[in-house]
Amino acid sequence: MQAQGPLRVGVRRARADDKDAVLAFASTTWDGWDYIPEAWDEWLAATDGTLLVAETMTPDRDAEGGVVERGRVVALARVTMLAPAEAWLEGIRVDAALRGRDIGTNLQVAELAWAAAQGATVVRYTTGRDNEGSHRLGARHDFVRLADRRAYGPNQPSESPSGRPIRRPFGCSSPTRQRRSATGGPDWRTTRSSAPATASTNAAAWPSRS
Repeated sequence: MQAQGPLRVGVRRARADDKDAVLAFASTTWDGWDYIPEAWDEWLAATDGTLLVAETMTPDRDAEGGVVERGRVVALARVTMLAPAEAWLEGIRVDAALRGRDIGTNLQVAELAWAAAQGATVVRYTTGRDNEGSHRLGARHDFVRLADRRAYGPNQPSESPSGRPIRRPFGCSSPTRQRRSATGGPDWRTTRSSAPATASTNAAAWPSRS
């Protein structure tokens, strides 16, 4: 297929009826596994942050030539406030058939705008050390790499009581999941208090917390 340009998307808060569309592209990220199916209900109900999705604004085609309908949910991200001035980003996912079309960029602009509206002056996230796409996305929005990390803990079973293998993330762990992660990646931080003025996005203007 010929190279495609940016895909116009709008960013909004996730709804319960987005679940099937999200899990269609966020269930097999790492060797057939992802923690998003386990986290979805908890994140949707959480009051310490917001769960965002990006949906297409116009019909288009994906990398395989398939039709992408207007209003299709194609990306996900969560941002939460760890402290009054500190935000944490996690769980960013983009439909594999639509990557490289600035969807992740627009989604992160929306995350940073929401965090700034809540009063965040520091924003952090953790990602896999080999996740170059995530590194580029962070650098694009003035994140600075802080350090590599590795988690240690007791040996854990490789199978659940049902006999199914237990799969764990490699580095893309949230604050509540870090102790379950076998290995860690780099920590990133930005001290920008607002989204870059030059970035284009269709994100809503997020209200401050009362």
